[in-house]
Amino acid sequence: GDVLITECTYNTENRSTITWGGLGTTDEMCLAFMWYYPRNEFTGCNSLQVLQTVAAALNVSATR
Repeated sequence: GDVLITECTYNTENRSTITWGGLGTTDEMCLAFMWYYPRNEFTGCNSLQVLQTVAAALNVSATR
């Protein structure tokens, strides 16, 4: 029942071109690592962007 949330804040105001998301050094990226003990069976890990949150950040309207 526990929940972990990672929030990243990006600031690319000093760039004059589009900043793409990705793992390159010129891309915006957000990485989170977690260790836990004791070991137990891990069934999966999910990461997703909520469409409405991304749309709001881009100042556009979101539809399904």
